[in-house]
Amino acid sequence: MLESSIHEQMQRYNDVCPNPYEDNVYNIEVADHHTYFVGHDAVCVNATNS
Repeated sequence: MLESSIHEQMQRYNDVCPNPYEDNVYNIEVADHHTYFVGHDAVCVNATNS
């Protein structure tokens, strides 16, 4: 997947959405990188200090 096609597929979600199921979640940090891709579907994560 080209970088441009990744950006075309990005969507921002700011709303709190109900979660109908329970699962394990992880709080990870990647040193020196605030934006990275996670999982098989390459979900873009942008970690900010807020």
